[in-house]
Amino acid sequence: MNGHYPAGRVVIFDDDHYYMGSVIAEELIELGCQVDFVSTFSEVATWAQHTVEQRRTQASLMNLTREMFLLSGKEIFLEFNLGKKNDIKRP
Repeated sequence: MNGHYPAGRVVIFDDDHYYMGSVIAEELIELGCQVDFVSTFSEVATWAQHTVEQRRTQASLMNLTREMFLLSGKEIFLEFNLGKKNDIKRP
């Protein structure tokens, strides 16, 4: 991010499933951001089960994040209204 960080409310979309999403989320929280965490798996840092870090990582984020959205294999369509009518088309 080269010294440039967001401010306010931030959405982290984690498709890494190891540690990167949770590390970025925790760093932004420390910088004062309100973080919403979204993952395509039903757990945070799923791959971290192999290194015995998953439970601690998920518990930490559950205590720190504003919202957490963990998906469990269901298709989801998120629509963000940016104030321009008819800009967003459903698939």
